[in-house]
Amino acid sequence: KDNNFTLNKLDDRIARLEAHERQYLEDLEKNDFDDERKLGRDETELNLEVVQKRQADYKEYRNQLEESGEKQLSLTDPDSKLMKFNDGFNVGYNVQTAVEADSHLIATYNVTTNPTDHGEITETLTEAKNDLEHEIVEVVADKGYQDPKDMANALAAGIIPNVIQRDGDDVAEVEFEYVEATVTDDMLNSKKPENLETCLKAGKIPTAYAGILDSPQIGVRKSYECTASSNIKEMSDEELKQLALQGYFVRDAAKNLVYCPQGSILRQKSLKKDGRIRYCNKLACKKCSHKCTKAAFKEADFNKDTLVMKAQNYKVDSSNHQEDQEPPKTKMKREVKEHKIVTYKLHLDKKKMAQRMCLSEHPFGTMKRTLGAYYFLLKTKVKVEAEMALICLSYNMRRAISMLGVPQLIAKMA
Repeated sequence: KDNNFTLNKLDDRIARLEAHERQYLEDLEKNDFDDERKLGRDETELNLEVVQKRQADYKEYRNQLEESGEKQLSLTDPDSKLMKFNDGFNVGYNVQTAVEADSHLIATYNVTTNPTDHGEITETLTEAKNDLEHEIVEVVADKGYQDPKDMANALAAGIIPNVIQRDGDDVAEVEFEYVEATVTDDMLNSKKPENLETCLKAGKIPTAYAGILDSPQIGVRKSYECTASSNIKEMSDEELKQLALQGYFVRDAAKNLVYCPQGSILRQKSLKKDGRIRYCNKLACKKCSHKCTKAAFKEADFNKDTLVMKAQNYKVDSSNHQEDQEPPKTKMKREVKEHKIVTYKLHLDKKKMAQRMCLSEHPFGTMKRTLGAYYFLLKTKVKVEAEMALICLSYNMRRAISMLGVPQLIAKMA
């Protein structure tokens, strides 16, 4: 984990190193005979050199991330990512498996760097569906896979997603972009992905999904595109920071970051469903006593057209700044766009969803306990995929031997 960096972590370390650098420079300016100095000149100069070297390295890492648009940089394995594990956070990969319900054999696997399971159903199950040569497959997954867009893509690909809902309901809503088309009986009765997608986008329920989908509704979804013009855009980094110190969250749209009233940098954490961008910096907020947002950490939500926002319950030091100074005005032009959509009610099979843990957890338990595969030995995604292939093959061989016995397995493979 020490060799994995996020933009927030780099911002925090650079700020600390800059503080150390200032302290060492002040120490060097003191008289050599000053008894208050804690370190000798040679030791101070050595520490200063180390601090400046680390600072240069961290700034280079930060530039790499900002230029590439990536959120993390891992030095040990450049493809791995920091993500949540059962015992906390660690650096690694997210492995998806598709387990066949009757035999508990692994039909396919997928090694990803996505720290969550959102959006992984269609990609993982499409390969399994093609390998098994099934026209329609049904999948059960836990609530971590709940993603309406991914569920819609799965249905269009011939995959029925029984995904546990966070509210415990057995009905989910899926949405498609409406595309008017002439749908024939042959297309309705077809199980080919291209015909399934055409029917679903046209508001027609394919025969394969009878009783699974119902209540098609064609409607309109509005989206808003805003363009903003403000003298904030012409401000330098230092001017933006000075404005933030007056009690505002100031967003630099070009760099996609926010300066907080304490001078810390907040980086993008997530994109909300309503289009707002959430910025956060947990490392800085742990050391901050100001409650400038309602959240436990400084989470500031900005619309695309918002560049400055007043901090809540924040008192400015009147000796340094003008309290309650009005922020620069932002002129906005708003354009409304309408999209025709079609929505369906997707009925989930609760009985099948209840079997999920008995299916998906069994292979992982065997891999870790019996095969000793608690972690990957290789580095980079292509090698980890090969290692995972060997692990899955080993598991499937052991499972097949357990089910059939060696003589019968050899006979079937002959």
